[in-house]
Amino acid sequence: MNIVKRLIKGKTEEFLNLLKDKGFIFKTLPTAIVRAEGEGIYINLYNSGKVLFQGKNLEEIVNSFPQNLFYPQTIALEPETIYLGGDESGKGDYFGPLVCCVFLFDPKFKDEIKDMPIRDSKKLTTLQVFSVAKRLIKLFPHKLLILPPKEYNTLYSKIKNLNYILSKMYIRGCKEMIEKFSPPIVIIDQFSNKKEISRSLNKLYPDLKIKEVTGAEEYLGVACASIVARFGFLAELKKLSNLFNFPFPLGSGTAVRKAKEDFCKLYSREKLFEVGKLNFCLTPTDEAG
Repeated sequence: MNIVKRLIKGKTEEFLNLLKDKGFIFKTLPTAIVRAEGEGIYINLYNSGKVLFQGKNLEEIVNSFPQNLFYPQTIALEPETIYLGGDESGKGDYFGPLVCCVFLFDPKFKDEIKDMPIRDSKKLTTLQVFSVAKRLIKLFPHKLLILPPKEYNTLYSKIKNLNYILSKMYIRGCKEMIEKFSPPIVIIDQFSNKKEISRSLNKLYPDLKIKEVTGAEEYLGVACASIVARFGFLAELKKLSNLFNFPFPLGSGTAVRKAKEDFCKLYSREKLFEVGKLNFCLTPTDEAG
């Protein structure tokens, strides 16, 4: 059994001192800050703040540490647990669609992906995203939901809430995957404090364990979802660029503001409805997009 915790920033020294006091022996690992070994217990501390507990009687060991050391978002996963991971892309990009991926992670394929850079897609290059996503798509069942700018803008004009739109996309994707594969756990990268996804899915599937957590990409299934979601976003953005023969930049910064004005000169301001998220306020005087 494994338990994953996330160490609160600034608590590393305190945590290491507690490990020493408890008699753990420190070893070096190329991928971790330290590996602490006790009697049948192994604890890896990573640069990201992730703490991986392995061994027997883990709950007793974890609970022996002050819980204010950790963020309250631990999920215990047996090594063989199949679960759904969810992440999104396009939420911070003016141009292009809103995308989310619900990904069925099966640990039996771990050896087949161990050579891949599986992590938050924001830490990968575009080339890596395309290369890794294509391999993941062949190995794992998943649901990729893409909301093009036209449909997004139509929905937003009625709902006025991006997070609500995204929650509904996740719920739809999760329902489809749960009906097909009946996973016991769903882990989604949290983007809202309202936990709309958890409430909706728990009504439908009372026995399902659902966790919406920040920084959930530390779980392989969520990191895989992050990569596939970004792949879906980038592929759709490329289609838009080809359709309009226009290089749409990523994000929502200065380059995007300039590209928006250049696009309007080439086409029209009305055409932005087909390529951008109009609720984004890129400049103080251009709130309507």
